[in-house]
Amino acid sequence: MNQEQMTTKRWCVVTGATGGIGTAVVLRLVSTGWYVLAIGRRPAALQGLQKLCGSDASRVSSHLVDLRSVDCGESIRRALAALGVSLEAGGGRREHAEALLAGVVHCAAVSCGEDAARIQDEDWCTSMEVNVGAAMRVNRALVGALGLLPGAIVHVGSPVGIVGARKVSYASSKAALHGLSVATAAYCGPMGVRVNTVLPGPTHTPMTADWSAERQAEVAASTMLGRMAEPSEVAGPIAFLLSDEASFITGSVLSVTGGAYPGI
Repeated sequence: MNQEQMTTKRWCVVTGATGGIGTAVVLRLVSTGWYVLAIGRRPAALQGLQKLCGSDASRVSSHLVDLRSVDCGESIRRALAALGVSLEAGGGRREHAEALLAGVVHCAAVSCGEDAARIQDEDWCTSMEVNVGAAMRVNRALVGALGLLPGAIVHVGSPVGIVGARKVSYASSKAALHGLSVATAAYCGPMGVRVNTVLPGPTHTPMTADWSAERQAEVAASTMLGRMAEPSEVAGPIAFLLSDEASFITGSVLSVTGGAYPGI
C-alpha cells in the first residue's frame, strides 16, 4: 500500500450487506482498515450488522435503498457524498482527498421463480432488476469515482449462470451479470479500475438455511472438499480481488466452489 492510500480513507460500497456473504465481506473489510457503506433494505438488519462489527463499527455507515429502483445508483452516490467521499475528478487533487471510493462489491441477490415452463413475469423481472439491473445502475453511478484511486468492482455471481439451474430467472440473471462484469471491465480498464466476478459454491447462508439436512449433505458431497463453504471463505477471495495484490487481475472469473464445478 502506498503512502497516499495509507493517509486516505478507503471506502467500499457493499450491496446485500446483511446477507450471509455480504455480512462476511463487511466484517473482513473493516477488520483490515476499510470504511464501508453497507447497503440494505431492512433497518433492523443493518443495525445488527453494525453491532457485529464491534470495535470496528465506526467504520461502517448504513444506507437504506431499494435496489429495484431506477435511482438506486444515484441514491448511493449521494450517500457517499454526504459521508465526505470525494467523487468528482475536478474536486481537487486525489492526494489531498481525505476519503476516496476504492471498491464496490455486489452481494445483493434474490432467488425466486420456477422452471422454464412455469416462470412468472414478476419473478423474472425481480430477478433481473435485483441480480443484474442494480449492479448496472450502481456501477454507472460510481465508475467515475472509482477511477480516482483507482479502485475495483467485484460481482458475486453463481456457477448456475454457466451450468444452469431449475430456477430459470436466477440462472439467467447470473449469466447476465457475468456479461455485465466483462463489459464493464473492458470499459473501466483504461481508468485502471478492475472488475471481476466471484462464483461461490454451496455456502451456508440464509438462502440455504431452509434446506433439509439431507439436501445439505447431498450438496456438500458434490464438492471435492466434501462440505459447504462458510461465508468467510467467500469473503476472503473478494477482499483479495479488491486489494493491490490483485492489481493485474480484471475481466476474470474466480471459482470459489470447492471443486463442485470442475473447470469453472
